[in-house]
Amino acid sequence: MAVVRDWLQELLCQLYAVGPFTDGIFRKSASVRKYREVKEKLESGGDVNFDDVSVFVCAAVFKVRCHYLRVVMPITVRKVQLHYN
Repeated sequence: MAVVRDWLQELLCQLYAVGPFTDGIFRKSASVRKYREVKEKLESGGDVNFDDVSVFVCAAVFKVRCHYLRVVMPITVRKVQLHYN
């Protein structure tokens, strides 16, 4: 069972590779149209090539999708722990 989704891992890799060299990565606004396109692809289960997406859009997706990290991940980890105990 994959605990971290593929899209999230790719997104974090892109932010890790490009983010530190980008000024104001979490302060500057992303293109709303591009953000919606990426969001819709992720929600429909489509693949997103984050290498072709602006780092600002990646940061915006990450900020909004942190809900997944805060809420869903602890529940998933707890279920895995209960399964193996």
